[in-house]
Amino acid sequence: MSNSVDVIAVLSAKDADLLPRGRAEIVVVTPPLARGASPRADRHRRADLLLVSMLARWENEEGLLWFFEEVLPLIRREVPDVRFRVAGLGIRPHVAEAAKKARIDLLGFVDDLEPLYDEAAAVVVPLRLGAGVKFKVVDALVRGVPVVTTPVGAEGIGTDAWFAGVHSDPAAFAAAVVEVLTDPGPAEHRAAAARTEALGAFGQEQFEQSMRKIYG
Repeated sequence: MSNSVDVIAVLSAKDADLLPRGRAEIVVVTPPLARGASPRADRHRRADLLLVSMLARWENEEGLLWFFEEVLPLIRREVPDVRFRVAGLGIRPHVAEAAKKARIDLLGFVDDLEPLYDEAAAVVVPLRLGAGVKFKVVDALVRGVPVVTTPVGAEGIGTDAWFAGVHSDPAAFAAAVVEVLTDPGPAEHRAAAARTEALGAFGQEQFEQSMRKIYG
């Protein structure tokens, strides 16, 4: 392949590391995921948590059930009135039943997510399985919403400083969420700084620069 190809474009550094080295140059092209992203409205926010996820994917479903069973009860000990809303298709009957017991709002398909981002105190992405850049994490970051996720959710996206918490332990995950809910100021400040960096990393300009590098 390297004898007939000048440049190989991949979407992450992890992908680049998987390729054998030859004569072809390997270029990481970050997709312009921040296109069209606006900062969320400045308003008083309730103790709302949001997850945007395609639940037909089994790794998303597994993470959601883990959050239901092991993380959310710990959050509710400290913030009893917290509301957790999940937007996305692919809800299977056993997930709907578990959500009902856990007092979770499963919204299904939502035509316009912006009001949900505006109202959320934090976005949670409780993924424990999977690989690659998670678009739903970038979507929240480029809107300036505090994000609490796992190492899997944060993979390939900035640094830990972009997040309100990056934890795989249920107690640590819950504690990070509680901190955002009870003392939102520092998390909002961090999210605003992360938004600026995420817009640069996932914006249209960097994408066009990568394309120019490839095509000359």
